[in-house]
Amino acid sequence: MRILHYEPAIRLELGGVVRAVLDIAAEQAKAGANVTLVTHDAKDVPSDFPGTVKVIPGPGILGRLGSGIASARSLCQQNDVIHLHGAWSLANLQWAEIANQSGCAYFVSPHGMLDDWCMEQKSLKKKFFLRFGGQRWLERASGVHLTATAEERQSKKWAPLMRSFVCPLPMDLGPFQEIPPRSLAASVEPAYGEEPPVVLFLSRLHEKKRPELLIEVAKELKSEATIVLAGDGDPEYVESLKRQASGTSVRFPGFVRGPAKVAMYAHAACFALPTSQENFGYVLFEALAAGVPVLTTKGADTWPEMEASGGAVVLEASVSAFCAAIRQQIATPVESKRMGAKGRDWALQNLDAQAATHQLLGQYKAHHRGPS
Repeated sequence: MRILHYEPAIRLELGGVVRAVLDIAAEQAKAGANVTLVTHDAKDVPSDFPGTVKVIPGPGILGRLGSGIASARSLCQQNDVIHLHGAWSLANLQWAEIANQSGCAYFVSPHGMLDDWCMEQKSLKKKFFLRFGGQRWLERASGVHLTATAEERQSKKWAPLMRSFVCPLPMDLGPFQEIPPRSLAASVEPAYGEEPPVVLFLSRLHEKKRPELLIEVAKELKSEATIVLAGDGDPEYVESLKRQASGTSVRFPGFVRGPAKVAMYAHAACFALPTSQENFGYVLFEALAAGVPVLTTKGADTWPEMEASGGAVVLEASVSAFCAAIRQQIATPVESKRMGAKGRDWALQNLDAQAATHQLLGQYKAHHRGPS
């Protein structure tokens, strides 16, 4: 089967959608599909990506395809399935129209962008998009891929007739099979080589993740722990966080990847993400796979799975709740270690990339037209 994935920019600092696109496409290629990843910016496509990468001109004004539209038409004619990612792209509407003209099935992964919290942000603009083409685009898709039942429930409010299905994202857990030494984490963030235990937040620095809450937690904990906020974000927003954290022990090591990221997870006392909204939450499952206890909220659509893993505690999004939970983890290191081990065992046993990949390929096969 010939599958095309489109994502405007492959830059990992942009967040979980880019990571999801890379993992989905790579795992499908490993499973034997003929996969083409189409983008305008291939900065963070791995050198060993197993599919084909096509960089096309664009994007145009207002996020449309612009001069890349001729390339899009040609590529649609060469593929059986077009998989579009995200919800608020005019280019995605253009891809869908070209796919229909070419006789291709198209699928959509909104990646949590239709969740209640997201829909409350810039609500009028998003409702306008849905009213004038977006709802029709979702409901005409051969399938809308959602990663949790909570995401499906929230998303269908905006496109009740869409043909939705729930399938987890495939995760490459290869980097988590062997845990790197603490010294690697300390080489990136010196707090790992110091006395106080580390509480790690590793994600995009964005208001929906509530890093401000953890800065307030740091003010309460003082020398009991060091809060590490690892990640990139809008420069003005990051500067506002640093101003809020002035006089505290909060650290900002920036964007971290590769083995150093695994080491930072594994050698923290706990991982904390007081999020307002996550649809899948890669970092939550990465933290489980690294064997660190996870503290999060019901803002994550996958919170029931996190709780069932035995490696996570789901909390109210308040300073007092996170302070109490962090202190509990620090005060009971044996139990904390046992909890981390449970989460790791669950992640390595249940996050089966091959099963998720074959489930998604099965949805494609039910709808694709033409030779495989």
